[in-house]
Amino acid sequence: MDITQIDIPIRFTDYQELNTKDQLSGGHTIGTTILNKEEAKRGIVEMLIQKNLPRIILCTIVIHELVHVWIFHHHLELPAMEEEGLCKFMEYLWLEKQATPLANVHMKLKHQNQCPVYGDGFRNTHSLYIELGSNIETLIARLKSKRSPK
Repeated sequence: MDITQIDIPIRFTDYQELNTKDQLSGGHTIGTTILNKEEAKRGIVEMLIQKNLPRIILCTIVIHELVHVWIFHHHLELPAMEEEGLCKFMEYLWLEKQATPLANVHMKLKHQNQCPVYGDGFRNTHSLYIELGSNIETLIARLKSKRSPK
């Protein structure tokens, strides 16, 4: 998932400001990416991340938001469950590489998440990944096939 050619302004902010900017979370987010989807001004406005997070949480939030940027940059039109599921799954792959007890706890929490969008989305993406032979390139190619016309 190469996004090295994209300018992404990142700003650390407090919980209150973050949640006034993110209308979709219902006031319970610690990271969000604000996108301008107007064709003439299309781009990343800014990524907001709550300040003073523990390292493991900070890393998963940055990964999650960067996947949203990648999806936007590739003009993919994914239902919310698929988009959030992919974001959560990429967090999971990073946690898996950490191989620490704390990372294992966070991995288990992803499997146990009861939220239809985030939890079911993660589990569906994880199952598809396994179905596709645990091959991330194949998973990404499958998702890219859903690209919308520009």
